[in-house]
Amino acid sequence: MRQFWLLLFIAPFLFLSCSEDNQTPESPADADDNFITSVVMTVASQSYTAEIIDNIITITVPYTVSLNNAQVEFKYTSSATIIPDPASITDWDTERTFRVTSYNGEANDYTYKVIKDEIRYEGDVELKTTADVTAFIDTDVTVIKGDLIIGSDAEDAEELSDIAALKILKEVEGNIIIRKSYVGQDLTGLDNITSIGGLQIGTETAFATNSKLQMVSMRSLQHITGDIVVCNNQVAYVQFDNLETIDGNIIFRTSSLQSFEFPKLTTVVKDFDLQCLTSDGEPGGEITSLRIPELTKVNGRLGVNNLGKMISLEFPKLQEVGSVDFASIPIPLETLSLPELSVVNGDLNLVSSYIASDAFTSTGNNKLQEIDGLSNLSIVKGTLTISKFQVLKKIAGLE
Repeated sequence: MRQFWLLLFIAPFLFLSCSEDNQTPESPADADDNFITSVVMTVASQSYTAEIIDNIITITVPYTVSLNNAQVEFKYTSSATIIPDPASITDWDTERTFRVTSYNGEANDYTYKVIKDEIRYEGDVELKTTADVTAFIDTDVTVIKGDLIIGSDAEDAEELSDIAALKILKEVEGNIIIRKSYVGQDLTGLDNITSIGGLQIGTETAFATNSKLQMVSMRSLQHITGDIVVCNNQVAYVQFDNLETIDGNIIFRTSSLQSFEFPKLTTVVKDFDLQCLTSDGEPGGEITSLRIPELTKVNGRLGVNNLGKMISLEFPKLQEVGSVDFASIPIPLETLSLPELSVVNGDLNLVSSYIASDAFTSTGNNKLQEIDGLSNLSIVKGTLTISKFQVLKKIAGLE
């Protein structure tokens, strides 16, 4: 009997002890969380902090920096697990997905990616000598926030002939200015630039005297926020394969022109002005055909003048222009085509060059029999002038 009462006395305590042993451990406060909160990578004592937005981890570093084998500080919810384990990764230049699983079993995926950014230089860059070019390339700069000045106008300046190393450049926010001590035949080295503020080789009042510069070409250039000004009588070839828009003026002055290629140009916000006067004031150039196939709008003045050997002049898609100033159409011109031109917001001036035979007679264009392409013309807000065409028989559309 005594054993029975003893058993009854200790039984509740045995039950409580067993209940306590079977309780589930208390969950951590962040049991539902599954977040990556911070990623910092350090390479050569330089730290880079990732941006984490909408489950995308983006880390931006200069294009010259490799993150492989970087020191990594990777923070995530303390009670969660992560796959793959950041501590096991060495190739941090590779895009990948991390899965963070909360204490309670909910998964959350993050995409990790690296952006290799350009190296920018604040201010102007002046390259007067080959040594200057070499020193600049060693900086690995790809974007110049100011002007890029190549060469010097000083009388005793060292000649600079090779800028091919500048091929790493992608953008110049200011002007590219070519000065007279640059004696290269072309602009090789600028072919990878896609955007510039402007291009200046000489001015309208002070022609450049780069005696060997024959070709002006920037094959990757797509956009100019300012002007192209090329005033150099040695330039014979002009080629901008991918240029689409010019927010300023396009001005060319050269008596040696042989080709002028802008196959993708659609818009000129200010003036388009091409002239080939020689030093004697006579029409010059060797170019016989000028065709700007995609140009649809010139807000300012469209002027093509003093191209002495021009046979064909075509703007097949031009629709609207501030004014047309063809004031010295070549005597041998056979084709003048503006088939889509609809609106001229100023004057429309089509005047042939002429040769004065004596005080009373002169000879103008004696080849052009028909002006092709004024059939869509609906508005000329200024004066329409057509003059000195000796064999012109038909001007379709003016009716």
